[in-house]
Amino acid sequence: SATLVHPENERPIANIAHIDWVERTDEISIRLSGLELDAANLPHFWSLFHDRMLTHRYLHQKKLRISATDVTINSNRTPLTFRDIDMWISSEIKPRIDGEGYRCEALEAEVEMLPSDAIDAQPIRVQIRRQIRPELLTQWSIKTGPNSLPCPALATLCGGGWLHTLGDQARMQGTLAGVIREDSSRLNLSGLHCQGITLDHLFENAPNRLTGIASVKLDRCLLDPDAGLVDIVAAIEARNGLIETSMLRNTQRFLGFKIANFNEDRLDVEYDLMSFSIKVDGEQMRIDGLCRDEPGYKGVGYGVVAGVGGQAIAKSADSQTATLNLLSIVAPSGSPLVPLSHSNRTLANWLLAPASPHSSSGMPRIRSARSPENGPTISQPY
Repeated sequence: SATLVHPENERPIANIAHIDWVERTDEISIRLSGLELDAANLPHFWSLFHDRMLTHRYLHQKKLRISATDVTINSNRTPLTFRDIDMWISSEIKPRIDGEGYRCEALEAEVEMLPSDAIDAQPIRVQIRRQIRPELLTQWSIKTGPNSLPCPALATLCGGGWLHTLGDQARMQGTLAGVIREDSSRLNLSGLHCQGITLDHLFENAPNRLTGIASVKLDRCLLDPDAGLVDIVAAIEARNGLIETSMLRNTQRFLGFKIANFNEDRLDVEYDLMSFSIKVDGEQMRIDGLCRDEPGYKGVGYGVVAGVGGQAIAKSADSQTATLNLLSIVAPSGSPLVPLSHSNRTLANWLLAPASPHSSSGMPRIRSARSPENGPTISQPY
């Protein structure tokens, strides 16, 4: 057995029951049995593995295969357990211009992970290409196949803080892909399906309350803020929750929804079904209610976004609206400003495209978003 420790504080990072190392002419194979580590230590584990093994020059001229069985990645939420993990790492090397040896141009890794509860023994597939020259560039993709991954554990592994906001029961299935550069990133979530989203957890820091359990199916989702690309086609469904009345009024004010009459003294309106499609194309978006497609709502007509007991609560407008109006939905009722919070900051980062370098220096076109601490205005020039 072996224990990997942090080089500075000597705290244990991972425990490995058994290690086998086999070196051939063109390949090195490493087999780990009984690997256990904490998700929080995963960056340290990778750094140690990278610094002590992968950076050796002689490895760049050989393929590297790493396999692990009985893998447990613990977190303070949902642990991840895998029956098998297989990784193949290869290098793209070229002779140096001066003729003195070789240099690495790129590293490629393919990973197959078989969860302990895998469906039909189909693995999760991960591909990573790290380009070193002529520019630093990382291309990555994750394909879950029929398996679903718990979002809290995935957030801990990938450092995606926004995944934590989806709640402890949220799981995702499908394909995630992206490109990371030194100063920008691009994300493709087309085909991703996320279920078990706890809305009261997602909106816990928002001024308006929304509860229930939701699912999101992304038929198309391409996000590239630096290129000004926001292209989303999605279907969203939620059941058995509460909508704060001020949020309903905001849908009427900013999205043109028609809302049912309700007692002005009520703080919340109960719903048993919320179902709608959303299409976002840059600065414009459209929402269409889909409740009539569900049992018990066949006779409510087109465009119903939310209802209770077969009766409509809110109906979508048959028109497009500004994409940034999505942020206005969670603003306090009557407020001319959109407060930034944990619940909408990620959305704002993707929807607020950077100003064009050729923009004029006129008055800002967007002037209605500020932080709760009265911070600087979020603005976008004409």
